[in-house]
Amino acid sequence: MTTVTLELPEQLAAEVKKHEAEMPQVIEWGLERLQTTQTVPPNSRDAQRTHALTERERTIQILVASGLVTPPTYDPEVMQRHNHPPIEIGGKPLSEIIIEDRGPL
Repeated sequence: MTTVTLELPEQLAAEVKKHEAEMPQVIEWGLERLQTTQTVPPNSRDAQRTHALTERERTIQILVASGLVTPPTYDPEVMQRHNHPPIEIGGKPLSEIIIEDRGPL
């Protein structure tokens, strides 16, 4: 790991200190955001779509980087195994049975 020294205004330095533990993720997100805005013309549809997705992607990236979540994997074989048709059951709906069991209010 490399140490980088920065000169920052006092107020910004105070904010940075609050997030010192997450600083690698914050800097990585900032660089990605900077690269995205530099490669897409500001008034294009791609820029609007990129801006809309950036907030969601940023949130997911931060959660994944912190280890709080793991990104979902979409294995077609697994998805097919879990895609069963609903089971047909005869008789009264469960909601009616529950209402009858409660009795008068």
